[in-house]
Amino acid sequence: MTGVDACAVAVNLMKGWGTRGARFAVDDATTLSTFGDASVDVVVAKATLDVILCGEGSDANAKKAVAAWRRVLKPGGVVVVVSPEDRAARFDAAQWDAEAVDVAAPEKVDGAPATVRVATFTKK
Repeated sequence: MTGVDACAVAVNLMKGWGTRGARFAVDDATTLSTFGDASVDVVVAKATLDVILCGEGSDANAKKAVAAWRRVLKPGGVVVVVSPEDRAARFDAAQWDAEAVDVAAPEKVDGAPATVRVATFTKK
């Protein structure tokens, strides 16, 4: 497993956790330049698209991220997206098989029960 973050401070904190067998790298979710083509089985994007979509050039950057994830995945590889929002529109149905489930979040938002969408997108 390799954890990535664009922030070197965050990566250094992760390295200090002492997680056995895990590696950590400074990288950009829109390029994943430290990974070769078809080199990973699974990409987990926990709130990654949410963060990307808050920034300048968000639509273009979200497209870049999905393209980078597709590039690094082996055939049949899976992207797991965890988000409070439905992000399926970011994945071209001609290139991905999608499944999603809403999971109750452990905390309430403004007093109401909250849900988190967990979606898997399998590379065709």
